[in-house]
Amino acid sequence: MAIVEAGLTQEALAKAVGIGIATLKRYVAGGATPDEQRVMAMAAHLNVTPLHLVGAADDETDRVDVPIYPIEVAAGPGRFLTDDQAIGARPFDRDTLASKLGRDADLAIVRVAGDSMEPDLRDGDSVMIDRNSGRRDGIAVVRVDDTLLIKRIQMEGRTVRLVSSNPAYKDQEIDLSDQRFEFVGRAVWTEKWL
Repeated sequence: MAIVEAGLTQEALAKAVGIGIATLKRYVAGGATPDEQRVMAMAAHLNVTPLHLVGAADDETDRVDVPIYPIEVAAGPGRFLTDDQAIGARPFDRDTLASKLGRDADLAIVRVAGDSMEPDLRDGDSVMIDRNSGRRDGIAVVRVDDTLLIKRIQMEGRTVRLVSSNPAYKDQEIDLSDQRFEFVGRAVWTEKWL
């Protein structure tokens, strides 16, 4: 285990990264998943890469490691794409992914920023998207100019409507021929299957 190899106790690591010992024990036992910032902080204190910290498993043939990106997708007015290097991975059972999404899924995990999708998605939630899903109604990540948004999309002929769950935000309509628009991927999981 990386904690022992680093010469630390669970208590010392928890204190060093600013979390309670009970939270760290849930992470270690697999009962909870740390967010990307916690993974990076723990990896730094343990002198391992974030991928090493979250990517270990006994039987690698039965799992798929879905990469986690330090990218915020806006559930609000919009965030800019800043980085596309994976900082970690979350293991999923290969057969479960295939049964839910098919074998050609192209998956990535990103973080929600903002409140426009509440109560469906909250600020800080991790969302797995399938970049091979094709355009269809549902919650998806889209790019408008250089801004990544997560919205409920509704296809209406040659127009796509971007709908927020939070009624404080207005819908947007975009013509599909608009070069500023790109469908990035459909949201398929956020601690539960969508």
